[in-house]
Amino acid sequence: MPHPLRTPLLRLATVFAALLLLPFLHLAPAYESFAYLALHWVALATSWNILSGYAGYFSFGHGAFFGIGMYTTAVLAGRLDWPFLATLPLAAALACAFALALGAVAFRVHSLRGELFALLTLAASFVVATVVLNTPIDGGPGVVLSGVALPQLAPTPSGSFYLLA
Repeated sequence: MPHPLRTPLLRLATVFAALLLLPFLHLAPAYESFAYLALHWVALATSWNILSGYAGYFSFGHGAFFGIGMYTTAVLAGRLDWPFLATLPLAAALACAFALALGAVAFRVHSLRGELFALLTLAASFVVATVVLNTPIDGGPGVVLSGVALPQLAPTPSGSFYLLA
């Protein structure tokens, strides 16, 4: 009979539980921040791998999609006083809707698929940045994230960022 920790699912659950406990070990905030940044870059690398590695498309719009989610959360939590965690589904939905609209435009022209997709995603990053900086959707130019209250998920703010990642 195999040892219980040798089954892949149990090993994965053990690693996941250990990673969830990391912020409660009272490590220095620098270590928690480093762990958060590592998870952030893992998410970006995974999305790049799916899009470029498997599909063969070069996307330069990752910043635009992150920016749409961040801007949505900043406006809803900072200006309209929504709870931070309640803004996350809407932020993800708006970024997804923007990605679907961008993909619908890029994939209509079959002869220029790769090049058009790369150029459209690059242009999307600049368009989103220009809209955020020059429109008063949130009551003023740009986004101010200092007005967004971070939920207390861990003993330290860096631990809360880690758990959100």
